[in-house]
Amino acid sequence: MITVIIPLYNRSSLISFTLQSLVPENHPDVELEVLVIDDASIDNGPAVVQQEFPWVKLIRNDVNKGASECRNQGISLASGEFIFFLDSDDLVERNFFSARLGRLQQNNDLIGVYGPWIHFESDNTFHENQLRPRKSVYPLYESGQRNAILENLMIGWYIPINATVWRTQAVRNTGGFIVGLEINQDVDFCFRLLSNGQISGIKAPHALIRQHKGERVGQSISEDRLKQMLELRKRFIHDLEKHNLRSQRYDRALGTYTFHLWSQYRKQYPDTVGELLKLSQQLNPNLRLKGSLWFRILATLTGNVTAVKIKHLLQRQ
Repeated sequence: MITVIIPLYNRSSLISFTLQSLVPENHPDVELEVLVIDDASIDNGPAVVQQEFPWVKLIRNDVNKGASECRNQGISLASGEFIFFLDSDDLVERNFFSARLGRLQQNNDLIGVYGPWIHFESDNTFHENQLRPRKSVYPLYESGQRNAILENLMIGWYIPINATVWRTQAVRNTGGFIVGLEINQDVDFCFRLLSNGQISGIKAPHALIRQHKGERVGQSISEDRLKQMLELRKRFIHDLEKHNLRSQRYDRALGTYTFHLWSQYRKQYPDTVGELLKLSQQLNPNLRLKGSLWFRILATLTGNVTAVKIKHLLQRQ
């Protein structure tokens, strides 16, 4: 059995689409236990679940705890040998689970199996003509390719949790989701699982991930969240060393990613990005800054971190 865990907060207009994609006739070969964890919604989302989908188990919180805590509640309540996480505005295609589950049952060494996913843009509906294939499709790696998957994650290209079916015990062994982490919850969760086991990709029906209108990749974040991203990457390094997984391959990928963050936010948060650039240069010293000739000369003579500090100091004069 697969336990599907869905946090719900004020999504009365969307939860029907999500649960309709999970109705038993869409997945006849798989036994599903669907848990909706309502996080103190103030709309009629819980009523929609109870009235339209009586086969779903609804758990209601009296106070708002956040999506990570709701997922952790679901993990503790799950009866299935396998777990799948789905957001309350996303969907899955028909027969989504069969191939993923079959691969897990055939290979006890795997802790998870993922398949393809696709995005669609809509605030309150779902139609197939809203699907938007990405130009870069994530590879479906066979088992034993953890290095490639981890390297992709380090550089910012990760597998969303709602594309993957996991073994429940593996999820419980990691401790679930970190409560209080405001950004990159999926990235952190996948990293900790990958640090402890192998996953595999398989050709299968898609996860359908909603992108609300106005959302864009690279959308600005707060300085506090940027700091969380920095601290998370520092922990990645620590955990890779702890599991004897750290390598130049991962360092280069993580150095490239932190350099990209520095480049993206260096003007918006100059007091924070210095740490990002410093970490980037420690991990991947071959990266070079772009800029005017004098700035590139200064970076060559003093180092990238010092050059940036001097430039910011001059700009403040």
